[in-house]
Amino acid sequence: PGGTSQVRVFDLKTPKRRATREAFNLCWGFRPVTFNLFQERVGQFALNGPDSVSSPIACTMGLECVVPLRGTGFSLTNAVRIVLAEDACDRLGVTAVDVPGMQTTVSSNPNCGEELCDYNMATPTMGIPGAA
Repeated sequence: PGGTSQVRVFDLKTPKRRATREAFNLCWGFRPVTFNLFQERVGQFALNGPDSVSSPIACTMGLECVVPLRGTGFSLTNAVRIVLAEDACDRLGVTAVDVPGMQTTVSSNPNCGEELCDYNMATPTMGIPGAA
C-alpha cells in the first residue's frame, strides 16, 4: 500500500525476418548473469509477418500475377513491392521497378486472412524473360 509501480520499456529492436510461426515466451530475471537466471515467464508474444519464402516467386508474361504469402497477423495496412534483386528492401531511396502492365507496389486486399494473403500484381505485358 502506498507504493508506486514503475513501468520500464525495453527496445527489442526491429525484426527483419521471420522463419517460423512459433509463439515465444518473454522471460524476466532480477539481475541475470547467466541464462538460467531468467526464471520468470512474464508473457508470450508472436512475431507477425510473412514466413520466409524458400523458393522463387515467378510470374508469366501475359498472365495475371498473384503472389500468395503465408504467415501470421496480416492486416490491410500491409503491402509488397518489386525492387531490383541487388537492392536491399529496407534501404532508403530504393525505388520500385517499372514492369509494364504490373503494379510494382500493391497493398493488401480485403480478402486477406490472418495466415494467408494474396497480392495481385496485375499482368506483366513487356519485359526481358528471366530479368529482375
